[in-house]
Amino acid sequence: MKSDLLTKLNKQQLLAVTNDSGPLLVIAGPGSGKTRVIVHRVAFLISEKQVKPDEIMVVTFTNKASRELKDRLNGLLGQYDASRIISGTFHSIASKMLRINGDSIGIANNFSIYDREDQISIVRQACELVEVDTKRYNPSIFLSIISNAKSKMIDPILNQATSDSLFDKLAANVYLEYEKLLHDNQALDFDDLLLRACTLFEKSPLVLADLQNRIKYLLVDEFQDTNFVQYKFAKQLTGDSQNICVVGDPDQSIYSWRNADLRNILNFQKDFKNCTVVKLVENYRSTSNILNASQALISQNSNRITNDIETYNPEGTPIELHVAENEYDEASIITEKIKKLRLEGFSYENFAVTYRVNAQSRAFEEAFVRNGVPYKLIGALKFYQRREIKDIIAYLRIIQNSNDDNSMLRVINVPPRGIGERTVTALKNLANLNGDSVCHALLNLDETVLNIHKNGIKSLKNFQGILNEVIEESLSDHSLTSLLDKILSITGYREHILRELEGSEERWENIGELRSIAGQFDDIQPNEALNAFLDQVALVTAEDDPSSDSNESVTLITLHQTKGLEFPVVFIPGLEEGLLPHSRSMDSFDEIEEERRLFYVGITRAISNLYLSWSKYRTIFGTTTRTIRSQFVDNIPENLLKIVNTNKFQLEERSFTKTTNLFDQQNLLPTINEGDKVEHFKFGKGVVVQTIPRSGDFEIVVAFKVNGIKHLLSSVAKLKVLE
Repeated sequence: MKSDLLTKLNKQQLLAVTNDSGPLLVIAGPGSGKTRVIVHRVAFLISEKQVKPDEIMVVTFTNKASRELKDRLNGLLGQYDASRIISGTFHSIASKMLRINGDSIGIANNFSIYDREDQISIVRQACELVEVDTKRYNPSIFLSIISNAKSKMIDPILNQATSDSLFDKLAANVYLEYEKLLHDNQALDFDDLLLRACTLFEKSPLVLADLQNRIKYLLVDEFQDTNFVQYKFAKQLTGDSQNICVVGDPDQSIYSWRNADLRNILNFQKDFKNCTVVKLVENYRSTSNILNASQALISQNSNRITNDIETYNPEGTPIELHVAENEYDEASIITEKIKKLRLEGFSYENFAVTYRVNAQSRAFEEAFVRNGVPYKLIGALKFYQRREIKDIIAYLRIIQNSNDDNSMLRVINVPPRGIGERTVTALKNLANLNGDSVCHALLNLDETVLNIHKNGIKSLKNFQGILNEVIEESLSDHSLTSLLDKILSITGYREHILRELEGSEERWENIGELRSIAGQFDDIQPNEALNAFLDQVALVTAEDDPSSDSNESVTLITLHQTKGLEFPVVFIPGLEEGLLPHSRSMDSFDEIEEERRLFYVGITRAISNLYLSWSKYRTIFGTTTRTIRSQFVDNIPENLLKIVNTNKFQLEERSFTKTTNLFDQQNLLPTINEGDKVEHFKFGKGVVVQTIPRSGDFEIVVAFKVNGIKHLLSSVAKLKVLE
């Protein structure tokens, strides 16, 4: 077993796999065999160091990664039971801990887990309670503030006390009411799972000590994406043994908008003094041209741990940089390139068009439809967010937790059964009057105290009967699949779906898929299967969407969503200032560096062919604007790029040197020179640090006193030269 485990590892991978004592930081560059290291390390601990599988915890960022880990371990371990390894996402592991021990901090074991749609609903209710106008203030803004506070472990009462501005006070009041409503619904949101788990460890030291004794080795994947509370959770579980191994790459940290904190991986060596650092430096994925371009790009960043990646792969084809007239020209160029490469032996599934923002996809969708190119759009409505799936899940949640008013109110009139807003309001008022949930108020309905029309009473009585029958079925010894079938039958939901004029067949197929997923839990005891199933549904992420598994189609995907993927051929369009880097990042050094990391992630998805492009003109919100080529293109050495300029779809190869001679330099000399002091109407005063010829214009790079470095187009910037 030992020889099988270790013989195919390179020197750095071997060090990472066999280091079995104390804190370990593995810097894993793209395509360097990170997953192999994680899998082999776990297998080595079990087979060679006799560590029991259930003494190892592996924390991944997606359920898909957790499943793949166990599948690969099953193939390696043979006689050992890989299913006993404690593996899952931060949220799923924390959820299980709270189900078992949450009662010690007042959390019932049948709590509901609210996803984003549920949370928005609760925020709306909180806004109503504190008289905040949701037409003026979008509830998602408050949800973002709440999530940010929770990820930093900021208590709602403390948040309220430290709020200064009027808006901050509004947000703090919404946060406080939001928490009360979650408590009343006996529910937790995603951020609560980690937050409450950390609270559990602090307030119940015996629970923490027991976990620390059981978990001999902790391994955290994608460590660069952790936030404050996730890192605290990991540190708490580590205990005195210090046997924590974190694997990640600071150069691929692209989720600050999800509250990921790059400092966690940058400071890990300071937090764990005796830390061993292993750098995986050999890239097995990309050609040397692609790898060299990526390394030249990312070396421009300051906030990183230097990791000079190398490869023994061949040089490969040159990286092409296409210059398009506009976004439609750009989409046509890429479509034609795909058709050409198809004739050379590539398949549609070999191609990925990756972009900074979802709005860029439309031009490609239209071009692909016109040219008969099949495609799949990643990031469309996710499976578990679809209306029919949410409805059935709500019925199951009511069975699980009769205090879940949010789920109850979702389906009280689904399918339509004549229960209008006035009737619902009367029932909610009755529940509040008795300090009860809406479900309990309905099941114990006292129609004499409800001041509503007799038709409303009749409709409530009808739903009461339906709910009683569903709950009674759940108490029988039914499998989860059978229970789901009973819900569809008793509620009339199947007929409701099939009555719809549009999309009924697809919606019914989605429910069929949900039934298939439920069938995976039929071997579990019925009383445990429902909790396990609903936990998985709540915690599942975008990559679990069964609709996104189709083959033989080009992938349209945002750069953020490409993380962890690879494709033989990658296109990265829209390399323009304002798109990549995005306009929101222009005023922040740290955000510009994250945008560069995002471009780096995109480049390193490519195996053999990489095509970059930018458009001279782009239409945004109905206005066609002259663009400036992305500053990141200048980070790639000229010798690695083949410039392809277009003129009415006629391609002409050019070098960087030729590009600068496309215009008459004498007629287009800039009136502003390097070293000039200038003033901009928006950015204020600054100094010109560079002027660059750009397709019949000049890009002026200015260091502004207050707003930092800006890249401006001479023809539109209206800079005033100061004496």
